Amino acid sequence: MTASTAGGAPASAAYDRIGVGYHHVRRPDPRLAALIQEALAGARTVVNVSICPSSG
Repeated sequence: MTASTAGGAPASAAYDRIGVGYHHVRRPDPRLAALIQEALAGARTVVNVSICPSSG
């Protein structure tokens, strides 16, 4: 199943147009980064599990 925009085009096509250059300006929130660092202090292993609602 592929998400689509109101016009029926795949949602990724819209992001390909409007998201150009986003990775150059995206920065982590230092407050969240500090909380994550504190929570993981001393951790030997970390597993990042992501659930995508469209993977259904």
